[in-house]
Amino acid sequence: MSSEPGSKTTADAALEPWVSWVGWGFLPARARDDLSVLFRFVAAVHAVADQPAAGQDRKEAALAVLAAPFAEDGEPPSQTPAPEALAIAALLRERGVESHPAWQMLQAAGQDLRKTRYRDWSELLTWCRFAAVPVATLASALLGLRPEEARRFASLALAVQLLEIVRRSATHSRWLGRIYLPERWFSEVGADIADLEFARISDPLRKVRGRALDQALVLLEEAESGKPPALDGWRLRAAARALMAEMHHAIRRERLVAEHGGSTGLSNMRRRLIAARAAWGAFLRR
Repeated sequence: MSSEPGSKTTADAALEPWVSWVGWGFLPARARDDLSVLFRFVAAVHAVADQPAAGQDRKEAALAVLAAPFAEDGEPPSQTPAPEALAIAALLRERGVESHPAWQMLQAAGQDLRKTRYRDWSELLTWCRFAAVPVATLASALLGLRPEEARRFASLALAVQLLEIVRRSATHSRWLGRIYLPERWFSEVGADIADLEFARISDPLRKVRGRALDQALVLLEEAESGKPPALDGWRLRAAARALMAEMHHAIRRERLVAEHGGSTGLSNMRRRLIAARAAWGAFLRR
């Protein structure tokens, strides 16, 4: 894996998309290794919940395999654990990190097997807190962040989750019959939920998607609010700055794509600009 800030390979990005983040290359090697273990577990959990060809019984069995290493009271697992789960469980034990957030992620995935609609923003936010915040909690602990930085990571994780919901809304609707965007938002603007499945971007649907992006932006601003984070080492500071900048760009691009089409990806020029600004800002904060 290249350590050049913002660099990636096509093969790596396809299998492990987090390596394409601009800030990834800024992270120290140990941080990249630890976070890769975490993100592989997260990806495995999502892969179970989002598998369109599998029935509920099969998905529940797959989640049980992922949950096996986290048996409570020292009980031996009843099933052979999944390798991604074994790896994160071992890493958390080695680092002395509480594994309960991993359980919360599995609970959120379990809810996805039974629940396909969310009534309002409050209900969706509750699901996001189980699905996204535990990832931030574990990432913060593995990076050795202070409590105030961990809280910022929670808001950032919620923003990332909402952006992902918007980006994958048509796929979730068409292949899984699952719609995260609140039903109340659709009814308030007269949007047809069926437009999601058929990828018809009507004006009312743009408003629903735009509302989710507005909420993501609010959460992103919460993550950036107050005193700048006192992260140890310029690499962590640069990585955090790059991730924030990339999220701002992604939200703006998602709005433009809904209106005019095109790609949501970063151009090479934009990637270099984000990396340069992140590095400069991190050095100034020494």
